[in-house]
Amino acid sequence: MRLAQIEKELAKVELVRQGLRAEQAKALGRKTCTSAFRDIGCGKKFQIHTLVYIQTHNYVSPYGCTGGDYWKQGEGQFECPECGARNRLYNRPEIMELSQYFKSIEKVHEH
Repeated sequence: MRLAQIEKELAKVELVRQGLRAEQAKALGRKTCTSAFRDIGCGKKFQIHTLVYIQTHNYVSPYGCTGGDYWKQGEGQFECPECGARNRLYNRPEIMELSQYFKSIEKVHEH
């Protein structure tokens, strides 16, 4: 009987947790089209659920006897649906957590 009560309480907590995650996504879920390194970007704001999260991967060339020859995960990005500018999302923990709320995740391998 005690185990059933614990499972019931855990289910309630999980529902609250999911609600809080949705609120977090909504609160943090606006991204602006800007680029700090170039004068591009339209400045419009978008909800993250309308954007495609682009996860970059960079190739590490072979070196020495056993080093390299693998793909390393790079930064997250999104492409502006209005002007097409590529925007950096940086690898902050909150961005990684929110990546699941984007419209989709696209993996890109760059040399």
